[in-house]
Amino acid sequence: SEVFFQLAKTNLKISILLGDRDPYLDQLAKIKSIIPTADSTIIDNSGHIPFLEQPELAWSEIRRFVAE
Repeated sequence: SEVFFQLAKTNLKISILLGDRDPYLDQLAKIKSIIPTADSTIIDNSGHIPFLEQPELAWSEIRRFVAE
């Protein structure tokens, strides 16, 4: 997607948060090849919306990312 190429041109910290059952999980390697500096986390027992399905785990990862 074009948005990944645009994000790669920025100096923003980027976090990719996916569930282990996310239908887009197979795209993670491609996204990381476009944005190699992006942080990525896979949340167990979650699908496409880990912050709703596993809120404690997802928010823990978000806090860790922001604190870095």
